[in-house]
Amino acid sequence: MCVIGAAALLASLAAPSSASAQDDFSFGNETQSYVLAGLTTGGSFGSLGGGYYLGGEVSAAWLFEGVWGGLYADAAYDFGQGATTVSLGPELGWWVLGLDGGLAARFGRAPDAELGFHARGMIALGLFSIYGRYGGWPGTGAVEHVGQVGVTFKLPVWTSHEPAPVAR
Repeated sequence: MCVIGAAALLASLAAPSSASAQDDFSFGNETQSYVLAGLTTGGSFGSLGGGYYLGGEVSAAWLFEGVWGGLYADAAYDFGQGATTVSLGPELGWWVLGLDGGLAARFGRAPDAELGFHARGMIALGLFSIYGRYGGWPGTGAVEHVGQVGVTFKLPVWTSHEPAPVAR
């Protein structure tokens, strides 16, 4: 999710190229795959009140001609709501804009895990992304709503991109 496009841009700028200066700038023309991992934090608000959260995220994704997609999984503890949330699902983006969402499970507010959903819009800016997320927790009565505004800092832990050989 997330910083895939920006990480690919940084990698392509750092790698030497045989293209001339007159060639158009390109972004991810070859299909590349990534596994990224990092931290996420921010503020939360909604039906249960507000607070802040801290967690981690991992994603496995591909990039081709500015379009990226894959799967993400994350977990975070919300200090204001006293609950841990785990979510996973697909992610899709174009250049620095992205969307992800999927199933979520919340622990700590009820005796058993509560099932819900998350949806997030993001802007990937270099090694971090900023985002807004909405979560819904259907219960016996009305749906509990949780909003988050935060940042994710992720680094590639694996990439299919072969670095260019170093000139000697």
